[in-house]
Amino acid sequence: MGGRQNDGRAGTSSLASPTAPTTLMRAITRLVEKGLLGRTMAKNTFIYHARVTQDELDCDLAANVVQSLLGQDDRDPMPLLSSLIDAVSGRDVSLLDDLERLIRKNASLGPLRAEGRRQPRPQT
Repeated sequence: MGGRQNDGRAGTSSLASPTAPTTLMRAITRLVEKGLLGRTMAKNTFIYHARVTQDELDCDLAANVVQSLLGQDDRDPMPLLSSLIDAVSGRDVSLLDDLERLIRKNASLGPLRAEGRRQPRPQT
């Protein structure tokens, strides 16, 4: 593999970018505002914690991507759906049975959302 080699100290120093603390705090504040992080005060210091699980975040991100792709009215949705089926079957063919069950469950609910499925967060 090509590229520059360095020792641990050089690698560590290259990761410690000259980012201002205010930049970091601005990013953390945005994550709090979006509901991804929570914060509590302890001895005049904010303690931050995750408010969503990795699975919830993954679900929200996937839902936003799919809705974005399907939301383009001038595009045929079949290539996206076909790609989804290919990706699912490429990982584990038995997941197609799970997908079929979810489709049947969702279809039987009509316009209602399937229980337990989260609405994607609005993008800001």
